[in-house]
Amino acid sequence: MLQLARVVHRHADADLGERFRQRFAFAPDAFVQRAANAGCFIGPVIALDDGRVLARIGPAYDDTAHWVAVQGPHHRPLPALRGLGRAHNRHIFAQSDGQQITTHQGFGGPVIARFALPRGNEGLPPHVPVAPGPLGQRCDELFPFNDGQRVLLRNPTGIYLLTPTENNSGSDGSSSDGGGVQRLHPQTFDEDGPYTWPKNQMDEEAGGQTPTVLALDMLHMALSPDERHIAVGDQDSSHILLDAQGTRVAEYDPQSSYPHHTAFSHDGTRLFANSCHLYWGSTLSVPLSPLSPLAAQGLQDAPQPAPADAEDLPTLDNRSRVYASATQPGLVVLGDADGYLHAISDDGQALWRHHIGSTISGMDMAPDGSVLWAASYGGYLVRLERSEAGMDPYSIGTSPYVETSRWFFWGDEAGPVRW
Repeated sequence: MLQLARVVHRHADADLGERFRQRFAFAPDAFVQRAANAGCFIGPVIALDDGRVLARIGPAYDDTAHWVAVQGPHHRPLPALRGLGRAHNRHIFAQSDGQQITTHQGFGGPVIARFALPRGNEGLPPHVPVAPGPLGQRCDELFPFNDGQRVLLRNPTGIYLLTPTENNSGSDGSSSDGGGVQRLHPQTFDEDGPYTWPKNQMDEEAGGQTPTVLALDMLHMALSPDERHIAVGDQDSSHILLDAQGTRVAEYDPQSSYPHHTAFSHDGTRLFANSCHLYWGSTLSVPLSPLSPLAAQGLQDAPQPAPADAEDLPTLDNRSRVYASATQPGLVVLGDADGYLHAISDDGQALWRHHIGSTISGMDMAPDGSVLWAASYGGYLVRLERSEAGMDPYSIGTSPYVETSRWFFWGDEAGPVRW
């Protein structure tokens, strides 16, 4: 069947591909071992309004990691792209070429602002003697603000808030110094750890030298839809809530062992904070006060959430180690380590689940929820479409979505294959 799928894919004919899928539905469990051995990590995933989907193939630490655009039966490499993120308004994009970050009106559209990359040792006290290095300039995740004038950046050395360089629109495309790089996480550095521990530092080869750099595990971040809050954390931290300027306003103990993923509800009134142990996990649901009209106009202080013990906060889910998520009004879809998507209402009611296969690594949804894209560590990039005709008879789960295409990016294939 795989050989037949290769032949169909080479024809790049959407109608032929659809007939093939109708006759031979993909069965992920039949390829578990192959996907585990040859699958390429995929993520982030960004679905554009014109039908294209942009995705990074390979983990950020891999020199062979690259971005692609897929649309229908076609795929195109994007070799100049080294990092990409989209704002909540879906119109502003941040992208990196490895030398700088630029924000754009639309993907590849007019430049709004330019930003210098961090070096990795910003905001560190003297007793944390780490050096700048290429690791600090990596763009594992980018998240621009809606005005394109600020960008969140995550890499193993930390989480940063970037502001534009002085020269935003040089005709030669170059950027000058003067851009702000503010460390958002970690901000506190006790002499006895955890960020002084050897496990959170590594020696990196650069320019014939081997400087010691920060190298944190499980770093994660999220920006609230109203851009009032930034959530951050890592394996050795608590769940941390910041305001938009990077000031800590609340901190929550994880319900499981290690903070691992965070997201905000679609309306920004809840923080979902996942922590994990092995392949299990638990997700807190932290209520956040809505912004009053007066506070929105700057006429009064915005309400700040009060710190609370984890046992005093509601639990959204107590099963999943979450790697990716997407939201719709009233619900969040969590992607777990077992290859499932779990839709849960904001108040914690399980709604449906859908099996993708292999640990979920990336996700995006259309604004109206009609299409959902999910990616996994096994090299799968899957398009699901909401159906009014009932459940997909060939899927495992209870979701209202039907699988309409599946790309797999496997290292032992000559190229990607669409089923």
